[in-house]
Amino acid sequence: MDFLSECPLVTAAQKHATLSMPLPAPAVCSRKLHIAGRAWPARLSLLCLIMPALSVLTGCGGGLPASVSGRVTLDGVALTTGLVTFVPTKVGPLAYGPIDDHGQYAVQTGSQRGLEPGDYVVTVAANAPPTDAAHTASGPHNTEPMLPLITPLNYASRDRTPLKASVQPGSQTLDFDLRSQ
Repeated sequence: MDFLSECPLVTAAQKHATLSMPLPAPAVCSRKLHIAGRAWPARLSLLCLIMPALSVLTGCGGGLPASVSGRVTLDGVALTTGLVTFVPTKVGPLAYGPIDDHGQYAVQTGSQRGLEPGDYVVTVAANAPPTDAAHTASGPHNTEPMLPLITPLNYASRDRTPLKASVQPGSQTLDFDLRSQ
């Protein structure tokens, strides 16, 4: 992968130098940094050394190596609310995607788009929309009432869900059709 080619802050010369040849060890001499036989102001040259290294380590904010999106239905009808969660079967962060009004979801990990490739257990939980009766039944401290699940309970449990996913690098569409029985 060439992360440097996507970064606007790194010049072509820096990209070429970083990708094609090892840099000699910098030597600081009277506030000048000597690299490849040339003296540079120390602050500028340190910045030039740090920027390519950071861009290689972090990329340019393009997200994670895999992306998953799809549609969630219950007995063939699109859900209009809820959350799809991808729980890794091994160690790693979980990924999630809210379900929109059309039953569509797109997974993210924290604030980054996408997720790491690997095997996942998938949970789906959707609550009934609030009603006027639910708002009047709220507690004495003006808390929202717990709304009932409209998806079967087993889909919301990572130990009981039948949904699994093997996520590969790149973009994938995974639709989930839940059954109430």
